[in-house]
Amino acid sequence: MLYNIYTFAFGTNKAQMAEEVKHDGIVKKIEGDTLFVSVINKSACVSCSVQEACNVSEMAEKIIEVNRYGVDFDIGEKVVVALKEDSGLRALFLGYILPFILVMTSMIIGTSFSEDELQIGLISLLILVPYYVSLYFLRGRLKKQFSFFVYKC
Repeated sequence: MLYNIYTFAFGTNKAQMAEEVKHDGIVKKIEGDTLFVSVINKSACVSCSVQEACNVSEMAEKIIEVNRYGVDFDIGEKVVVALKEDSGLRALFLGYILPFILVMTSMIIGTSFSEDELQIGLISLLILVPYYVSLYFLRGRLKKQFSFFVYKC
């Protein structure tokens, strides 16, 4: 079970789902091989299967960095930005589920050592500080795992 969680979270399992989460966008800026795409919120997000896990559907506009892989794009061009569905689920796991598991586990363990609920609660929340700091320092590796793809309309 722990191995399955690890392979899901860190992507060592090479099996990938063919489904993609797609959003329409407009190229706002081009720097070298990087496109900065403004994603436009559409009502189609209502029918999306991963709507609960997607922060893009909650915002009116979001700028996403996308590698253009040598394809020429123009500023103002309409494009489709896509992310593999399993990458979205992996981001959900790392951003929400694993921190919840860490807090709950530290609270359960803390109750066996102390009766002070305030102390247990504070320690449980402080457990998240090294977790999110480590995610911050691993952002380069994570950025490679959660790469977006861009298609011309």
